[in-house]
Amino acid sequence: MTAKPLFEIMRAMINEYLKPSEARGLTEAECNTFSGVLTQISKEYRDLYETRNNLLHGTWFIGYEGPDTDSSEFHIHRYVVSKDGLSIPGELPKNAAQLLTLTDRCNEARAKIATVNACLPISKADLKIRDCFRHDGNEWVCAWPSLRTLPPKHG
Repeated sequence: MTAKPLFEIMRAMINEYLKPSEARGLTEAECNTFSGVLTQISKEYRDLYETRNNLLHGTWFIGYEGPDTDSSEFHIHRYVVSKDGLSIPGELPKNAAQLLTLTDRCNEARAKIATVNACLPISKADLKIRDCFRHDGNEWVCAWPSLRTLPPKHG
């Protein structure tokens, strides 16, 4: 199985597990927090795997355009099928720094998924979802400033 169906299965299992919330010792607010956090993670995860697919299945041009003799930038061409025919997906990374930013987003998504799992009542971590995530305007953010699971490798 690929990452997308595995994530969707995990998300469905968590939501099913939380349905009889009173039997799990959770308040309605805690269940809503789980749901909100999982919805937000799902959106980010979808964007990340679509970007990954565009990078993987696109045609890379490195050192082809202009006087870029050190190949500091690259271009990726990828067409996707849409209701209007072929289209080019959103902006893709063009250099190593942008790829590293994408790596940071992946690490953050992984850390959030691990934290959600650790907050489940069946976890031995004994974490509470309300202590780990807070609603900041329109999104859920990690309440822990050092939620990183791996040390940064750059800047």
